Amino acid sequence: MPIFLHIVHSLSPFLRGFAALIVALWIAFLVRMIWQAMKVHKANRAILAVLDSVPAASSEERIDGLPLDRINLLRSAFQSSNEHAKDWWNSIEGSLLPLNSPLSEDRWFVSDAARDLFSSEELFEDYADVSHQAVPGILTALGLLGTFSALLLGLADLRYTDKAVLGLSDLINALSGKFFTSVLALGSSLIFVLAERFLFATRFERLYSKVCGRFDRVFPRLTQERVLIDIRKEALSQSVSLSNISSDLVGQLTGAFQQTILPSLSFDLAEQLTKQLLPAIQKMEGALERLESQKQDSVVGEFRSLVTTLETSITNALSDMGSRFHEQLTGSAHSEFAAVQETLSGTSQMLLQMNAQFELTRSALSNLVDAANTSSDHQAKASQDQAEALRQLMHGLIEEMGKNASSNLQNIAGALTNVIADLSRKVEDVSETMIRTVSNAAQGSQSSADALIAKSGAWTEATSQQLTTLLESIEARSGEFKAAGQSLLEAKSLLADVLDRNATALKSMESAARQVEGYTTALTVVARNSDDTQRRQAEVVALSRQIVEELKQTSAGNQGILDQYNRSLNEAKTVFGTLDTQIETLLTKINTGMREYVQTVESNFSVIVKHSNDYLPEISRVLQSQIQELERQLEELTSVFSKALQAGAE
Repeated sequence: MPIFLHIVHSLSPFLRGFAALIVALWIAFLVRMIWQAMKVHKANRAILAVLDSVPAASSEERIDGLPLDRINLLRSAFQSSNEHAKDWWNSIEGSLLPLNSPLSEDRWFVSDAARDLFSSEELFEDYADVSHQAVPGILTALGLLGTFSALLLGLADLRYTDKAVLGLSDLINALSGKFFTSVLALGSSLIFVLAERFLFATRFERLYSKVCGRFDRVFPRLTQERVLIDIRKEALSQSVSLSNISSDLVGQLTGAFQQTILPSLSFDLAEQLTKQLLPAIQKMEGALERLESQKQDSVVGEFRSLVTTLETSITNALSDMGSRFHEQLTGSAHSEFAAVQETLSGTSQMLLQMNAQFELTRSALSNLVDAANTSSDHQAKASQDQAEALRQLMHGLIEEMGKNASSNLQNIAGALTNVIADLSRKVEDVSETMIRTVSNAAQGSQSSADALIAKSGAWTEATSQQLTTLLESIEARSGEFKAAGQSLLEAKSLLADVLDRNATALKSMESAARQVEGYTTALTVVARNSDDTQRRQAEVVALSRQIVEELKQTSAGNQGILDQYNRSLNEAKTVFGTLDTQIETLLTKINTGMREYVQTVESNFSVIVKHSNDYLPEISRVLQSQIQELERQLEELTSVFSKALQAGAE
């Protein structure tokens, strides 16, 4: 701790303020992340609490589905919860599927599992995961900014003199500040990443797993296998219902025969016998009264006529009764059979319609599969064509870029060649000019030196002569000195001319150097532009390759999805095709059985009618024998009456 305080105190005020800024930003980002995490965790804990308050689905409910009161209980619980739970329930409620049941109320299922219905990103959308992941980069960037700022401040005060280097202490303090800001930024970034990844992200993942697990335990899922099993059960129940038609029809026909035909037959028979026999008996009573009153001898003839009339009446009555019985029996049978036939025809039409509907469904599924295959083929071809076109475009672009690069390189090489040739030509001109100038200057210097040497020799000789004759003449010495001064002035002018020529040559060389520098700068710019162009072309090529790879991956993914879709459609087609064949076979068997049953019932009723027709003549014969017996008894009675009348007459 004292070392840390010593380091902090040794920093410059700017670096201390910058470090305080990094710490303040780290605390602000950390507090913001903790607040968002607690808020989102609390909102999603409310969803888990509502799901925990409802009992899990039992084994029967997983087969039959949830009742409506359970759904209403969940709906009311979520509506009374927070806004996040309400929105989540509104998004989930659309996935609830009702299953109709003829024996009870509707049952409810969910279409998919919890991880397929809602993802963790949707559940924790209020938690800004992307912005939190950018915080370590921001802190690290600030640390690097502080590092380079410290280096800049340390190097700004550094001064180099002949005696010492000034500002080394500030540079050392700046270096310590550099490491301090870097360590501070890296440490805060590390702590933030550990808190975000291993604390909050782990808690969110555990909460998401709990919510998904509880959701799957509360809500049963409706699968395709369950739907197919329900369809099979419904088909079996319909076949059982159709098989029970025969027993119900026999029971109805037996009940109708016992309750309707037999009572009406007995009542009509008694009524017809009463209607036919009552007039005959009344006539017999009248005849007896007339016999007793008139005592005529034609009693036997009267009785015979009465018996004949009675026989005729009874025979007609029985024949009428037999025909009416036959008609009623045949009409009832025909009406029952007509109703049965209409029912069977309606059933056959319904089965034909079901078969047609299944055929339409199968054809629609076949068309859908064909359309999906066609669309998949078209999409695959289009993707391949697009990939091929893009590949050709990239290939052409790369070739064009290569050509352009080669042409640019050729142009640059030509320009460089021209520039170098021009530069060499100008350098040669400058060199020749310098050589000529130097040669001229050397020649002038040589001539001046020769003249000076000659004059110096003459002056030396004159001086020696004058020294020898010094005492002779002062005026001759002064004249010689004057001549020597003039010679020196001439030499000075010659040297000034040489220096001027050298300055001109140096200026020419300086301008040539500036031109060379300009050409060098231009060449550097051209080289940089060429490097930038090549780098951009390389980036474009890399990006194009990446795009082509992504297109290939996307095409492969689409092809996989289409293959999976084709497999699902083929499986559905196989299932429905087999189901259609089974239903068609079952309905064909039912139709054949019903036809056989109708034929059997018709043959049985034909046998019944035949037996009735066979028994009616026998009944008529029995009645006729009884009538003959009655006639005989009447004849005996007539004879007794005749004898009694004769005895009374005597």
